[in-house]
Amino acid sequence: MGNIKYIAEAGMRSLIKGEVETHESLKHIKSPSGFANHLIQTGEIAHQTASTILRNHPTLSRELDPEVTKLAGWMHDFSKPREGGEYHEVGSAHMALIEGDGRLELITGGAKGERTEKLIRIAKCLPSDSALYEELGGNGFPDKALYPKVLPKFLERIEELRRKLSPDGRVFSMEEFALPFSLEQQVLIYADMVNNGEEGRVSVEERLRELKERYGDPGSGYYNPILAGLIDITTPRILVVGRTIENLMQ
Repeated sequence: MGNIKYIAEAGMRSLIKGEVETHESLKHIKSPSGFANHLIQTGEIAHQTASTILRNHPTLSRELDPEVTKLAGWMHDFSKPREGGEYHEVGSAHMALIEGDGRLELITGGAKGERTEKLIRIAKCLPSDSALYEELGGNGFPDKALYPKVLPKFLERIEELRRKLSPDGRVFSMEEFALPFSLEQQVLIYADMVNNGEEGRVSVEERLRELKERYGDPGSGYYNPILAGLIDITTPRILVVGRTIENLMQ
């Protein structure tokens, strides 16, 4: 049986490349190499961040696993090539949970129960990344969801995740499902925010400004007024997460 083994970077890059190439005709990914590097870098930053926090606060070891945060970073946008950006957090979380111990081989070795527990923790990180709570309509779900034409193909997966990610058998509320209450969720958000690709790491504040300009500028190739509005709505939450993580790293 042996110990649990996590997929290595080379294996993850191969998975990402395969997803992008398989769904290339859908044109959801503008820069395949940039997309792959963003996922890998986010995972590495998450691992480094979690490791720093644990060195400073070893009593948090039950709440924070650097390997879990790394795989969460590697998986956080994984479903975008096949399904696009809308509700991709749901697609990525479902793939990690359901296929992580199968086709994707994110985790091997160890006992089945151990692998499942790790995959649940990885998948649980993903829905709270970015603005899924608002996109799903918050407590007004599903009637107030922002993308009603897209939502139906995700409904079954949302309900499955709300059941299977819950630790006590009940169905997660929308807040529990899509808001960052756990430390591992917050580390992922922080890593995603400070990772600005070829420009390297930036502050959370700088990245939020960059995202607002990217999505709010009609001349940008990424122009999306809905996402620009969501940046405004989620900025206070993201800033609190950023300050929490930075304080823990000091």
